[in-house]
Amino acid sequence: MKEAKDQTTLADVVELAGKGLFTGATTSVRLYPREADYGIILQRVDLPSKPFFSATVDNVLGTPRCTILGKKGEEIWTVEHLFSALQALQIDNLHIEVQGPEIPIGDGSAFFIMEKLM
Repeated sequence: MKEAKDQTTLADVVELAGKGLFTGATTSVRLYPREADYGIILQRVDLPSKPFFSATVDNVLGTPRCTILGKKGEEIWTVEHLFSALQALQIDNLHIEVQGPEIPIGDGSAFFIMEKLM
C-alpha cells in the first residue's frame, strides 16, 4: 500500500451521466473524495439494499466484453473506462455511487471521464 502522502483523491465531487453500452440504461455516477487508505469503494444506490464493495479482483464477476464488479444480482457493468481514467490520474481513494447497472459509456473511451476528473 502507498504511504498516505503518496495517495490521491479528487478535490470535489464529480458527476457522470449517460447510457450504458450493454444495458442501454440511463445511469449516473457520483465520485466522492475520500481520505488516505479508504481505497475505491463502489455502491449501487438504486438498489434497495444499497450494496457496496471494494474495487478488487476478488469482486470481479465476469468479463464478457466488459468488466463486471459486485456480487451476484448486485453488479456494476463496464467499469474499465472509469478505472482506466482513475489509474491514469493515480487516484487511490474514492467512494463511487452508481445509480443504475452500468457506468455510462460516453464517447466509448475514457476521455469524457478524464475531462470531468481533471
